[in-house]
Amino acid sequence: MLESERKNQAIKNLIDTVRTHTTEVGLRFVDREVEIGRAVSNKYVKPNIPPNRVSVVFGGRGCGKTEFALALVEALSHFETYVPAYLRHVGRDLGLTIVYGSRDVVRVVRKHFEVVGHGESKLMVKGFLDGVSLMYYLANELEREGRKLIVFVDEFKGSVDSIRQSLEVEANDVGTLGFEWEKLIYLTSDVMAYELASLVGSKIGWFLMWNLPREDFEKLYMQINPPENISYDLALKLTGGNPRELIHLWRRYRWNIEEYVTDKIMEVAIYLETYFRGNPDFSEIEELVEDTEGAETFVRVV
Repeated sequence: MLESERKNQAIKNLIDTVRTHTTEVGLRFVDREVEIGRAVSNKYVKPNIPPNRVSVVFGGRGCGKTEFALALVEALSHFETYVPAYLRHVGRDLGLTIVYGSRDVVRVVRKHFEVVGHGESKLMVKGFLDGVSLMYYLANELEREGRKLIVFVDEFKGSVDSIRQSLEVEANDVGTLGFEWEKLIYLTSDVMAYELASLVGSKIGWFLMWNLPREDFEKLYMQINPPENISYDLALKLTGGNPRELIHLWRRYRWNIEEYVTDKIMEVAIYLETYFRGNPDFSEIEELVEDTEGAETFVRVV
């Protein structure tokens, strides 16, 4: 088998494994083949331009960034050649970090950090653990030759300027630890990405994650077993293919379309009121914000 064929088969096997991931609400993971390929690819962008060692996956709220990272880390944990981990900082006042990863990652974290909560592959540790620090701990403890290290960090912490400085330092540090390859991947909102993209150099890779395409959104929709009056097309129009919004419509709103749409209108109204209130150039928008009767009319039409 040619090297390119072997790599393609390895990606296919990984994608098949990712599809076995089950979310917290009991749904099977769908789509994200392109993002998976990018995450584990080490191809040169051009003959003299190496792949990015630090990348940022960005997208709108609820498009599936966190679930993508969790599903991929779980799948990669089944392959001995990978050392995958996921970090998320929680409890601003408490200073805690959720760590999810392979058995090697769990073992190393248990050795070096105070664990205050745990599961089979997920730990809650005291203190803020950053991605590069975890990578150094893993490099010092594990066999590195022939292995691939990939760490996801769910959302940035700090000011835009401090994040910029950290990214520039990390772009130089990651890739020097002795693994076959090393990747640090941040997950963030599209708003934060736009703020940062113009401030950092080309050493950082930027990847947009959008809502689910029609075919894969339908797969998710069919798992939920929706009522007959909520067609696939209606669900797609209401949510725009956003997985979290579909789950909210199902679990939080119990398929109550009027309540769901009313809340969405109010969310937009509150945003407009906050952003435009007091600006004489937007008096017409202020009138729209205050027109709750008009909002109810819109709901009835939908």
